[in-house]
Amino acid sequence: MIPKQGLGPLPPIGYNPSMRALTREFLDRMPKVELHVHLEGAVPRPALDELARKYGRPPFTALLDRTPQPGRRTRPRKKAAGEYRQGRPSFADFVDVWLRIGDHLREYEDYAFAARALAAEFERQNILYAEVLFSPARDSTAHLQPDRIAEAVAAGFSEGPAAALVRDSNTRPSAAELDPQAKPGAPAAALTRDLNARLSTAEKDPRKITGAPTAVRLIADFVRDNGPREAGRTLDALLAMNDRLIAGIGIGGSEAPFPPAPFAPVFEKARAAGLRTQAHAGESDGPESVWKSIRELRVDRIAHGVRAREDAALMAYLKQSGLPLDICPTSNIRTGAVESIADHPAADFLRRGLKVSLSTDDPTLFGSDLAGEFDLLVRTFGLSEDKVRTLLLNAVDAAWCGPEEKMRLRDAIEAFFGPD
Repeated sequence: MIPKQGLGPLPPIGYNPSMRALTREFLDRMPKVELHVHLEGAVPRPALDELARKYGRPPFTALLDRTPQPGRRTRPRKKAAGEYRQGRPSFADFVDVWLRIGDHLREYEDYAFAARALAAEFERQNILYAEVLFSPARDSTAHLQPDRIAEAVAAGFSEGPAAALVRDSNTRPSAAELDPQAKPGAPAAALTRDLNARLSTAEKDPRKITGAPTAVRLIADFVRDNGPREAGRTLDALLAMNDRLIAGIGIGGSEAPFPPAPFAPVFEKARAAGLRTQAHAGESDGPESVWKSIRELRVDRIAHGVRAREDAALMAYLKQSGLPLDICPTSNIRTGAVESIADHPAADFLRRGLKVSLSTDDPTLFGSDLAGEFDLLVRTFGLSEDKVRTLLLNAVDAAWCGPEEKMRLRDAIEAFFGPD
């Protein structure tokens, strides 16, 4: 293991004084791709507060207190409400608050409601494509069926004009969807034509680059702490559905106490069913967690991976293989994975040629959005316009979509930036 390479002051990456200023307004308008966002941690605050009122719970800011709740062990915390995002909590602190937010999703309609609200947020942020993780098996959802949770999330993303749930050729539309243009039982080819028609005929909105709905794919994220047996049962329920609604699976949660190896049969079964795979690794645990996810789970993508910088051989492998890393700078700071934005390895990874993209992880919890993640790197490391475009195109390359959809996304990004 080699020590972390503190970035310290760095010269601008690819700086060209003739290029336009990468202002926050520019980054807001920029078409974006989001590969790592958890539904539970991304429910917009107004929607989360509405769910809190529904269940007689405190508003969002009160969730950040560490007041013990019945039936859950929590460590007492002296910080006042609202200080989570400014403080230096541990990963365990983050998990506790994330679970508190998840407690607001108690019924299938809550999941649909959350998805509708998040779809509107994607539109506001000019996000053209998003892969949304959701956890269909948690303590607070033990009374709900994983397949029906998936149907509810799919329905929420399919109801309005802001987003369009996408399935691949081995999937069929869900009977639970309320979008009249995606009729239950329609063949996948018809659904693809429907999506393409919506993308090509969408009315132009001056606030939005394309005027098109956000294309959304779903990822079932299994909680390591619940063990491989629970993950296997959840996968079986999702695979047994007549309507395949997920594009892939992943695992998150506590890395060190719950290593990847016991989950290997679950991942093998998912691959055999045509699903893609990813793992949260190198976030709260070291580079060996990334190696194990690669060797034992054979993942298509690593979520986070920031601690890969502690292992020179792993860094070389990531560059040579092109294995994508979806990195979430604000999240990594707030969970203590890195000391500060100045110490974050994203710019160094990009400089070294790793396939890095930017995402938000749990933006409501961290008070961030996708343009803000780009803004952090631009202001801290002087990323050039070309490097920002590279991050976006890396996300397209790493996305779990087909060549035609990748071409559409690349064209939209290149059209925004214009010729070199």
